[in-house]
Amino acid sequence: MGRARLNGQSGSGFPAGWKEELLAQVVAGAIDKGDPVVTCKYGSFDTVADAVPSPNQYSSQSLGITGMTVNNDGSLVAIGSYYSTVYNLKVFSVNKDTDVFTEIYSESSGFLSPIQALSFSPDGKFLAINSANGGSPFLLIYQISGQTFTKLANPSLLPTNGVMSLCFSTDSQYLVCGQTGNTTSLTATIYKISGSTFTKITFNVNLGPCRSCDFSPDMNYMVLGIYAKTMPYIYKRNGDTFTKLYGDVSGTGYVYESVKFSPDGIYLAYTTEGTSKLIIMKRSGDTFTLLETKDSDIGGNARFCDFSPDGTFLAVTCFDSPFLVVYKRVGDTFTKLNNLAIYPNNTNSGVTQDSIVVFSKDGKYLFVSSVNKVVVGEGTRLLIYRTNAKDIVQKITSFEDTPIGWLPFPRHKIGIAKEGGSVGSIIKINLFPKLNTL
Repeated sequence: MGRARLNGQSGSGFPAGWKEELLAQVVAGAIDKGDPVVTCKYGSFDTVADAVPSPNQYSSQSLGITGMTVNNDGSLVAIGSYYSTVYNLKVFSVNKDTDVFTEIYSESSGFLSPIQALSFSPDGKFLAINSANGGSPFLLIYQISGQTFTKLANPSLLPTNGVMSLCFSTDSQYLVCGQTGNTTSLTATIYKISGSTFTKITFNVNLGPCRSCDFSPDMNYMVLGIYAKTMPYIYKRNGDTFTKLYGDVSGTGYVYESVKFSPDGIYLAYTTEGTSKLIIMKRSGDTFTLLETKDSDIGGNARFCDFSPDGTFLAVTCFDSPFLVVYKRVGDTFTKLNNLAIYPNNTNSGVTQDSIVVFSKDGKYLFVSSVNKVVVGEGTRLLIYRTNAKDIVQKITSFEDTPIGWLPFPRHKIGIAKEGGSVGSIIKINLFPKLNTL
């Protein structure tokens, strides 16, 4: 009796393609040599852009996220969150080889309102957060030593009203606090930093609430997104003096949610609650010129935006589906990418009103959060996307299991482990060929 042959088989041995090898990183559990495995590629906005499993605290319905920031080397993530009326600050360390996030600091006492504004200093020495909109102190500053966070004494002159946004200058010499100001109270407070001392400098501007702020990478420009103005306020810095270049004192217009300079300082993006949801300007010297606006791509009002560290991508969160839009920049052209494989699952109408988007400064991750009411079925509070492709592998223990279940199925391949390895290690896999007909 003759043997049945698999399609493409020459008559003896394994089918064509059996010797295809793959190097992949072990996830979920240890693998022994000879184990049946499933592999998948994830990462890369241009191809798959799948999500990394979130830290356990944010993969359930228990916590809402109100603010988020990432330090310069991508090793620390600070998150403001809440449950019921308890407000929390949590800091995670990031193992970028295994995509594992470990909580290293937590604080929940004494916060009277959500922690919405957070910023690491680029030199890694400080973490600044807003403390309370209901009363002083409106600003807290932590000094960082390794994985130890020590709260500093309050600056001698604290912000006099609620802090809505925070940003450090790229040389870590200045800290800007955007505030809930009006025509009689400060829009922003600026501190100059020497050692661990934060000294308020003169900046007497009373324009209204400052929802967002940013420095250009060369520190020559500061931008403030001020509530109900027709354009952001752009200032030129000369030493400790900030002189307004652009800004409409009398006009009323957009609600600016986010303002961001590109890493080269050439482009300025800002998101609005208005008909022009995403506005992109280009800088030449001290001149900022409108480059283009984006409306049709974005569902509802635009919320937050951020550039990838190389300036290639611009990510924007929005109030309605698809909730997250990513553009790729080529020259002066920003083109919307195809839908990502996994999107924020924000089905409740209130969830996305403060969705935050942050690239890690090393460009490896994009963090996207959702916040508001805690409603069963709203989905994951925090999505973490890899921006570069990576092969991963997991042992198959049962056909009833869903290996690598947080990824879509079409890119899965199966095979046999040629060697063993623990979680995080790289091992060789022999892949099965594609089986068509027997």
